[in-house]
Amino acid sequence: MSKLKEIINFLKKRNSKIFQLKKNIELTISEIKKKDFSFSESKKFSLIYVGAVFLVLSLFSGGSAKNYIEVEALVCKNDTGKTVYKVERDKITAIGVYSKFTGMNKNLAKGKKELIYQLTSNDNTGFSYTSYNSIYKKNNQMKYDNKKNQMFMDGKKLYDCDRQSSFVEAPKKIKTNAKMSNIKDAFKHAAKYRWASGGMACDLNGGVYNEYSRKYGELFTSNGKPNAGTARRVVNIDKISDHKFKVKIEFYNNAAMFRAYGDMYPVTITEKTFTLVEPDKMTWRSNIKMADYKNLNVVSYTNKSENGTTEICE
Repeated sequence: MSKLKEIINFLKKRNSKIFQLKKNIELTISEIKKKDFSFSESKKFSLIYVGAVFLVLSLFSGGSAKNYIEVEALVCKNDTGKTVYKVERDKITAIGVYSKFTGMNKNLAKGKKELIYQLTSNDNTGFSYTSYNSIYKKNNQMKYDNKKNQMFMDGKKLYDCDRQSSFVEAPKKIKTNAKMSNIKDAFKHAAKYRWASGGMACDLNGGVYNEYSRKYGELFTSNGKPNAGTARRVVNIDKISDHKFKVKIEFYNNAAMFRAYGDMYPVTITEKTFTLVEPDKMTWRSNIKMADYKNLNVVSYTNKSENGTTEICE
């Protein structure tokens, strides 16, 4: 502050007219009205005032234009889904990842820290970074072209992009109006809806989901067609509690390869226990006994256990 005072005092001593702002501006206006375009002292000071104003405004607005890409929400799409990036000077974060395979309303990026990448370059023309593909176990070179507004992977176009000022998650759709306190039979509740299977989108390829009934127990639909099969099935539904039930299905197959089993012994026995944790969500644990294909001459089984979650289809 004292340094600034010293500069002002110095200027006052050198030429006090620079501080006669009102007078200088009035003289400049008067001279211009008279069509006097000579470079007078008052005009010089007026230009200094204008320059000072622009300087102050530029300081408050963050200075000169950025020489790098910075976007709050870079929305990039292709035929299989979309990715929403937050781009900063030195890093890029995938804040939204959506796939038609799992459903365009399901954000696969939530809670995944590995979707934060350090940029290897970032300027006005675009930015680039390296992304590791855990499936193919290789690094992919990602590059965004600012002029084309496109994202490339290993030199090939991956997405068309759109720069947006913000990103807001789509509101979660209400799948059921039922309340846990009002549900007294979880199986009857489950039988009213279609349920997601294997984490896939329910509308994938015409329809992929499970349905529950006393006739089939659990019936899987793919490509929009129920897969009831031709094998005879015996279904048993047990109510364990208001929010828990078990589905047991025995499949019989008297084909020649299952001669040892005939029509007396099931070739597959599935016991699946469901727990309703929310009106639109169940956890499940299954035990599967299957005919031992390595020894079909006698009745013997292999065992496999699985667990997972499922939700009502949107």
